Amino acid sequence: FGHVSGAHINPAVSVAMAISRNISFMRAALFVTAQCGGSIAGAALLYGVTDEKKMPSTLIQITMPSQTPWQRFGMEVVLAFVIVYTYFVTMDSHRKWLTGSGISIGAAYLSCNLVSMPALNPARVLGPSFVMNKWDSHWVFWFGPISGGIAAGLIYEFIFNPRRHVNGNKDSIDGDSSSIHSDEDTYDELEKPRSTYNTLRSVQPGGAIYGPVGGNLTPGSPT
Repeated sequence: FGHVSGAHINPAVSVAMAISRNISFMRAALFVTAQCGGSIAGAALLYGVTDEKKMPSTLIQITMPSQTPWQRFGMEVVLAFVIVYTYFVTMDSHRKWLTGSGISIGAAYLSCNLVSMPALNPARVLGPSFVMNKWDSHWVFWFGPISGGIAAGLIYEFIFNPRRHVNGNKDSIDGDSSSIHSDEDTYDELEKPRSTYNTLRSVQPGGAIYGPVGGNLTPGSPT
């Protein structure tokens, strides 16, 4: 789906892309709506074909029995930062030499999921929470990943983005050769002495063709 929508699949990625001005806010809103709708539909389908007692991992992930909300919030911020930053790096055409984007992003998710089963995706938690009506500290799963994603997007876009450095150098070169002059430049031009130039004069019978403009020569006199 990368060539269709960018394959965000995560509201944290979509919001970060909008904040960093890579996509419009309208497009990001549509992406987030689709992600949340798909999450609810998938959770409802899974809930309908599976016994609730056989879904312990989902319940643990949305209830956080072993962590306080602020501990979970901090973990979501840090790990979502890693995920979104990886997305920005792998989707940059200047860094295609790293590896395939799917492999890099998948490895980032796998590595982060080894740390206390983080959500990393607000839509991932919204579906089970909506279907099972479990809303305890649900704000953590939205503000945590989105905060980390925004931080990752801004840091990459304004610090590590190679395209921005190229454009910045080009702007500085253009600034050096700018045609806009200051008032001091204008005054300097006025203070310069005027030069005397030889200009083309009208041809008169028996007269010289060329001569100084400010001269007092009469027609026909030698120059």
